[in-house]
Amino acid sequence: MNDLTSYEERIHEIVPELEISTLSLNREGLLNDVVIVNDEIVFRFAKRDFGFKDPREEAAVLRLLRSHVTLQTPEPSMPIPRSWPTAGSPGRLCAGTC
Repeated sequence: MNDLTSYEERIHEIVPELEISTLSLNREGLLNDVVIVNDEIVFRFAKRDFGFKDPREEAAVLRLLRSHVTLQTPEPSMPIPRSWPTAGSPGRLCAGTC
């Protein structure tokens, strides 16, 4: 099984109702792999335990930043249940506007 297949399976576990038409994998990050679903929804997966940060905390910081800067910032678009300790962080892709 390749990485993209395992990520797709994990995404289906996280969001079973999500219909996936396209997937693209970006492995260039130092701490995370990124999977973009349907050219719109972004899931980040920590490569190692030390790369994992609490996605709820990160989402709160991003929301705070949005009200204080004009720079485009990702918008976490899904609530992140506490039962997802390493599930990935779904959010909307910033493409032009966020």
